[in-house]
Amino acid sequence: MVTFMKKTIIFLILAAALLSAAGCSAEKDKTEKKTSLPSSSVASEDVSKEEIKPVSSSLTSPLSAEEWGSAAKFSTADNKYYNVPIRVTAVTTGSDAEKQVKTFMQENETYSYKSPEKGMEWVVIEYEISLDSFPTDKTGTDAAITAFISSGDGSPVRKGSDMAGISTINMTDGKYSFEGKVKGRSAFEMFTGVKDYVVAFGEYGETQAFFSPSSPTG
Repeated sequence: MVTFMKKTIIFLILAAALLSAAGCSAEKDKTEKKTSLPSSSVASEDVSKEEIKPVSSSLTSPLSAEEWGSAAKFSTADNKYYNVPIRVTAVTTGSDAEKQVKTFMQENETYSYKSPEKGMEWVVIEYEISLDSFPTDKTGTDAAITAFISSGDGSPVRKGSDMAGISTINMTDGKYSFEGKVKGRSAFEMFTGVKDYVVAFGEYGETQAFFSPSSPTG
């Protein structure tokens, strides 16, 4: 009887020791998981954000391929203009540009497609803006931004007695975002083959970013 009781006590002591060790191991695992999550989360956030440094520009010193400029975009969150980083990513002309414009207008009841006059062609400017510091309301905002076309001295682009249009057509996809980079397109008619002009993004009288269509090409 005594021997049986001794064996029972020894068994209970061993069981208690094993349970205690298992509990410590589980607690250690929980602690390691809790401490590892914040560090990995911060690391991924740092990698995802690219530092953008806009370059100043003017009519006589326009930006070139992939350079970031700064342009004023209207915010409906408080009805004010805010500067956003912007860059041109492609310039498309000829039949490819015409297809883009025709498709866009067929899908939007606001416009009726009309072929360019003789000696003119459609030009599509693709651009990208960053919304990371741009205030939006609860619906977000799209990539639309005001754009103008002019010669290097600010006057309308001319060819003989003819004059190219100054305003552009907004061809954004209508999607709304709250942050990050978003892409947009602007289209306009220009003299066929002419590249000696400047595209100015941003409202007149506010901050504008100037780009030369000579590069990049799409």
